[in-house]
Amino acid sequence: MKDPRDLDITKRIRKLSLEINQLTLTFPKHELYEIGSQMRRAMDSIYLNLFEGNPSIYPKTNIKHLDSGIGSANEIRGDLDLVLDRKYIFVEKYEELDKEFKEIQYVLRALINKERSKLDKSAMVI
Repeated sequence: MKDPRDLDITKRIRKLSLEINQLTLTFPKHELYEIGSQMRRAMDSIYLNLFEGNPSIYPKTNIKHLDSGIGSANEIRGDLDLVLDRKYIFVEKYEELDKEFKEIQYVLRALINKERSKLDKSAMVI
């Protein structure tokens, strides 16, 4: 895998991170350190897990971190359900963000499959 900064998905995640940060700052004051903080930390986790795996040295670790990114995206999708129910966002924004997180998960799964494919090929060499 390339340097994570060079991936299009990383750029999308950074942009989305700013959007989630701005969105959570519009929540009621009592939610800034509750669900707002949870969403910001999960968003950071998606981004940072792209860097933590260090794929050039440990492919299995990279797969684990990509999977953690998918889990954090799922967490935010759950958070979006809650903030929609609490009427902190409109349905249109909910649908837009949910769609973006589904696409991010799709790309992260594709990266996992690519890394697994490399592992399978290296196992065949032995």
